[in-house]
Amino acid sequence: MFCIVDLETTGGRFEEESVMEIALFKFDGQNVVDQLISLVNVEDKPIQPYVQKLTGITPKMLIRAPKFYQLAKRIIEITKDCVLVAHNADFDYRMLQMEFGRLGYDFNMPTVDTIDWAKKLIPDQPAYGLEKLCKSLGITHTHKHRAEGDTRATLELFKILLEKDVSKDLMRYGFHEEENKHTFSYITEKAKNVVGVYYLLNKKGKVIYIGRSNFLKNRLNRHFIANSEKANAMQDEVADIKIEETGNELLSRIKEYIEIKKLRPHFNSRNQAYYLPLAYVKQKKKIAIGKAGAPNPIVFFESKNDARTIAAQWCIGNGLNPDLEFEHPENVYVGKEVERLLNTGVEYSGDWNELLMPEPTFALILDGRHPQEKCVVYIEKQTVKGYAYMELNTQIRNKSLVKKLISPFPKDPYIFSLTVKFIQEKKFTDIVTF
Repeated sequence: MFCIVDLETTGGRFEEESVMEIALFKFDGQNVVDQLISLVNVEDKPIQPYVQKLTGITPKMLIRAPKFYQLAKRIIEITKDCVLVAHNADFDYRMLQMEFGRLGYDFNMPTVDTIDWAKKLIPDQPAYGLEKLCKSLGITHTHKHRAEGDTRATLELFKILLEKDVSKDLMRYGFHEEENKHTFSYITEKAKNVVGVYYLLNKKGKVIYIGRSNFLKNRLNRHFIANSEKANAMQDEVADIKIEETGNELLSRIKEYIEIKKLRPHFNSRNQAYYLPLAYVKQKKKIAIGKAGAPNPIVFFESKNDARTIAAQWCIGNGLNPDLEFEHPENVYVGKEVERLLNTGVEYSGDWNELLMPEPTFALILDGRHPQEKCVVYIEKQTVKGYAYMELNTQIRNKSLVKKLISPFPKDPYIFSLTVKFIQEKKFTDIVTF
């Protein structure tokens, strides 16, 4: 669990300033589940003139506001068992510690600084101040230099960082061992019947199983009512769950594949990363049909119809007749002309991507995690580069912004094949060409 925070202070000498406005958003990785937004009465503490000019906050505005000690209990409730997230976290954390110290309370919690993580995950930005980053990344940032406006902007930046954090280091920051005491209902109650990926973790925070579903809550419930030997072993080891809502099936399948391949959780079977069982593979100068795990795959497919469609596209692209069929020993129907090419060793021309993608460079638009959001999968030169979540159509059509915001995918024929499959099945809302 994370707590996004921003404070506005009176300014003045070091350790003499006071908090005059606070905004806290408790964030579970998907949604804000609690919040506090308030001005703070600083009594007779002067607000520095430059601070008044910057924030627009005047002493008169604070007269009827609660004092910090009146907010302290609520702040502790919201921040309990959380990681504090802020832009320049050292400052906000120091100010909270100082204010609680004045009350005789020792305030401690782990912190994440979005400046440091932005430098790591979004390199080569012209500047890393919150205002400049928001402008560069297309983040809406209203009411600048006010606690609520800056906290909302930091939250949107943090969501981008979570998407770009392919190693899931930020997710591990939010894991607390004291949360491990649970029943299975405690685990599943966090879930909703949405499209996404889920991670089952042990008491050390290590991922032991990764799965996906279009109905996450139902899928998780099935894990905990199953009674097989494997299911019982996993139930004994599970301590927590992390859920990543994707909004659409394509992204959930790609993320599941990438994460299983990278993390290799011990309850996932070794070949579970491959859900399209057959592939056209390159064997020296020949193209042949092989299993998904065979070396040098070009494109994967799932069924006879998929193989037929792909083979037909290849034939047409090479000026051949795809209409005649034969049944391959792998029990897959392909064009007869393809069989001739496979058997005579025609050299692979490298034009498969061109045949299977509708445009060289475009954005595939899919559903996002809420109605105002879209998921953008960016394809450049027939290569699936990555994805981003965006809200405005004007942003989606801005190629340079899309390229800057995308969380990259590895170059992988399976990811390419999944994207081709969803395009062929028209499982998208729009295509934007650049």
